[in-house]
Amino acid sequence: MTFSENSVESRLDWFGTLRGRLGYVAGPVLFYATGGLAYGEVTTKSQVAGSTSLLQIINPFNTFGGSFEGAA
Repeated sequence: MTFSENSVESRLDWFGTLRGRLGYVAGPVLFYATGGLAYGEVTTKSQVAGSTSLLQIINPFNTFGGSFEGAA
């Protein structure tokens, strides 16, 4: 299999974070818990093209190409 084009591009479009804390004082002791989350959107683009040949000694018997674009 021979690839004539193979590219991938990823981009972070936006992101944010959120954090919270909760505490309780019992005499000289402080009990607390903290937690948070992060969120965002990543856009990915990919393109591939190429051909398939047997042991690279016979002319290609299959060519292929495709692309993908998506957000997560």
